[in-house]
Order: sequence, then C-alpha cells, then structure tokens
Amino acid sequence: MSAYSEPISPFHVSAVYLKSPSEQKGSRQNGGNDSGAAAGDRMFGNGGYNWLHLAALPLLAVLYWLVQKNPAFSAISIFVLLACLMFRLDPARRRLALAPLTFAAILLAGRLGQFVAKAAPLAGRAGVPVDIGLTWLPLFFAATILYMPQRPSYSSNLLTAGSVLLLASGLMPGEGFAAIFNATQYFLFIALVILLPLDFLYSAEPSQPLHT
Repeated sequence: MSAYSEPISPFHVSAVYLKSPSEQKGSRQNGGNDSGAAAGDRMFGNGGYNWLHLAALPLLAVLYWLVQKNPAFSAISIFVLLACLMFRLDPARRRLALAPLTFAAILLAGRLGQFVAKAAPLAGRAGVPVDIGLTWLPLFFAATILYMPQRPSYSSNLLTAGSVLLLASGLMPGEGFAAIFNATQYFLFIALVILLPLDFLYSAEPSQPLHT
C-alpha cells in the first residue's frame, strides 16, 4: 500500500467558531458576569452581607454600650472576638488555632475581670476612667474581622494578627496583658494609616486584559 492510501485522521472544529456573532457576544457577556460573581464571592463570601452580618451589628452596638457603662463586660467582648476570628479563618487554620486561643481567651477573660475589679475603685477616687483599650479594642477587632472583605490584603493580615495577639496575651502572667493592650492602641493607628492606603491603591488598579 502506498503512502498516499493511508487514512487521514479526522479533525474537529471547536464549537465556539461555529457560533453566530450574536451567540459569541452573549457568551462573552456571561463570562464577564461569572467573573464578576466570582469577584463578589471573594469579597464577601456569598456576594454580599448575609443574615449573620446584619444580626451581629445591633449585638455589637449593644455590647459596646454595656462595656462603656461597665468595663467588667469586657470579658464578654473577648469571647466575641474569638468567635469572629474562628468564623473568618479557613478550616485548617481554625483547627490549629481553636484550642490554644480558646484557652488563652478564658484566661484573659478571668484576668480582665480581676484587673477591672482592682482598678475601678482607684479610678473612681481619682476621677479617671479605667481604659487601656479594654473597652474598645476587642470589639474593634471583632467588628473589622467580621465585616472585612474575604480577599488577601495588608489590612486583613494586620487585623488577624492583632486579634491573635490580643487573645494570646491571656497567656502572659499576671497583668502582662495590659502592656499588650496599651501597645496595640498606638501601633494600630500607625499600621492602619500606612496599610489602608496601600490596599486602596492595590484595589484601584485596573485589571489587565489577557492577550491570546
């Protein structure tokens, strides 16, 4: 048999090239919508705030009001911070952090109660309220972690690390946690002033089209 009698392998034309111009335009539009939905999923999980975010807002506001009235309620805010952090971590990191941070949060809540009980009478006589960040730092980190977009950013990394630092301060002996709370107040201002503009610039960059 000569070389010219060998069978020719069949070839296939991709279906996209057989579509009409209107069908191809619709496919491109659907692809853009899908990519937009995926971006929304990366931002807020299901493309937006869900019932949990809406229900947490008044609860956080009421707890903040209670803590301002009575700093002893700061112990509750520690467990709120722990719950928000565990909610936002991925399953692997949640399993790693759950046991040590829960134990540290229990210790921190107990030490906060003892600290407020000892400091409140002294502050009352001096006329100065007790505040080393106890009344707002845990709730600040809890709220920002709960509502921040689900995408990598400098600010989200900072807030996650700060939350772990506050919770882990319960493992320090005595009132060592007070130094961590005090230092976090000053460091938080400087870090956010630097990192938030970087995140704004990064998110404002237009996406580059892919060239084939």
